[in-house]
Amino acid sequence: MSLQFIIGNAGSGKSTLLYQQIIQESLRRPSQKFLVIVPEQFTMQTQKEFVRLHPSHAIMNIDILSFERLAYRVFDELGTDTLTVLEETGKNLLLRRVARERGDELKVLGRNMKKKGYISEIKSLISELSQYHISPDDFLAMADGAGMSASFRSKAEDILVMYRGFLEAIAGRYITAEELPELLTRVVDQSRLVKGSVMAFDGFTGFTPIQNQLLRKLLTLAERTMVTVTCDVRENLFGAWREEDLFAMSKKMIRGLTDMARETGTELEDVIYCDGKERRRFVPGGYLQHLEQNLFRRRAVPFGGECAKGAATDDAADAIRIYSLASPRKELEFVASQICAGVRQKGYRYRDFAVVCANLGDYRFLVPRVFDAYGIPYFVDAKTEIVFQPFTEFLSSLLQMVTDRFSYESVFRFLRSGLTDLSDGEIDELENYVLATRVRGFRKYDAPFAVMPETYRAEDLVALNEIREKFIAPLRPFCASVRGRKHTAAEISEALYRCIVSCPAQRRSSRSEAGAVRRLTRRRRPGSTVRSMGSSWIFWTRWSFCSGRSRCPWRNIRNFWRAVLRRRKSA
Repeated sequence: MSLQFIIGNAGSGKSTLLYQQIIQESLRRPSQKFLVIVPEQFTMQTQKEFVRLHPSHAIMNIDILSFERLAYRVFDELGTDTLTVLEETGKNLLLRRVARERGDELKVLGRNMKKKGYISEIKSLISELSQYHISPDDFLAMADGAGMSASFRSKAEDILVMYRGFLEAIAGRYITAEELPELLTRVVDQSRLVKGSVMAFDGFTGFTPIQNQLLRKLLTLAERTMVTVTCDVRENLFGAWREEDLFAMSKKMIRGLTDMARETGTELEDVIYCDGKERRRFVPGGYLQHLEQNLFRRRAVPFGGECAKGAATDDAADAIRIYSLASPRKELEFVASQICAGVRQKGYRYRDFAVVCANLGDYRFLVPRVFDAYGIPYFVDAKTEIVFQPFTEFLSSLLQMVTDRFSYESVFRFLRSGLTDLSDGEIDELENYVLATRVRGFRKYDAPFAVMPETYRAEDLVALNEIREKFIAPLRPFCASVRGRKHTAAEISEALYRCIVSCPAQRRSSRSEAGAVRRLTRRRRPGSTVRSMGSSWIFWTRWSFCSGRSRCPWRNIRNFWRAVLRRRKSA
């Protein structure tokens, strides 16, 4: 059992050194298991980097995992019976149910629960409390502590009502993602995967109390543990530190792991300091390296003199340039011109460029216009609103038809979602007839059209009835199953599922996505409609599980669905 720190500045080569050490040792010891733990969002990138660095470009005895994936691997190995993991949408639904059932107990915050985004804020607070292992009793003791105002205590009591109600609702049925490390801590000492393995932690700035409990166990089980830490090597890493220090989180992590190693009897190996001489991200002696070593430092030194030898190139001399332009569009046009110049004149590739924005919302909708005009291929790393997807429009208009009793607006919003069997010409013909005769209500559409306006002939009416039948036939079972004012979530979800299966929505969605793949359009990602179908249906399934047998009016269901659409995004 040993613990080793690899410490260095940003861009000094800590991760590369760690990866190369693990690869070399894995080649010498092919039967040894190596586990590399990184934050969830970096698992794919880390796997790609390992494959690139490996001489065989394949990793056989090296696993790259996050804490969550490590938990699932151990549970699968041991056959641990885990409950269903409740994700963010499920938490929101359960908390909304708790707020409805315990509204009389919410003295201060009760009137705010229906405000947009308020349930999400309560959910985030409860997730934070769970993540830091703060029970309702701990929170109550904190609220009753000295120095807390009466206003805070009143709000804390309402939060406790929601917290306890949430825990009671998931007891024996669900587990939250924040509880997975705690469950893993209970069973990890039985895992052959972890026992005797070499473990490495990369990309972390600190650990939560629950993760620290797990790390205490892992230190005693692993043969060797390595941890990379981003910190200025000129700092006193093992001495006193203050919360406002630039590298306070890194020093706190080093102190916590060192104390943990001493308590568990784990040997502390010599620290490896990365000075950036062999592996560096920045040009030696250049402006960027100087900026990294002096930005936000207490004893910052101004850059004096030219770049170091080997760095005095045109690119290095202009490594940092600041421009001020009139608008975000002008900024993007300037960036696009610079990218084109770099590709045409200096031999760069489009993939060599990255555009980083402080607020992506100000630029994301301008990027397609500007970059398309300059012929630049691009990828915008932002989630799209599922409210603009055809399947989401199909579901929303279906709910609207029920609540608005097949009004003109709801019917033709449904038909123009593009997921019905009617062609554009047939929809136009039906719309003209509906406007002329003011047809409204399910019964009017269910019965053959008999009213004949002045300009219509008998054969026109026959054709219109064929169009009407093509529209209403798939909806008859759905309308029959949702008659009445109130229904449970399970009844509504089942009715929607049967309607989707009977309607051509799924088939036409797949067909439209196949066309999108062939066209390779930049403005809309292939698979977006399929993803919106999955995202929408996951919501209805979770809602049916979380809402239980409580009944809800159709109008409330539709309003709730609209609120969910405003918050949910698809990848």
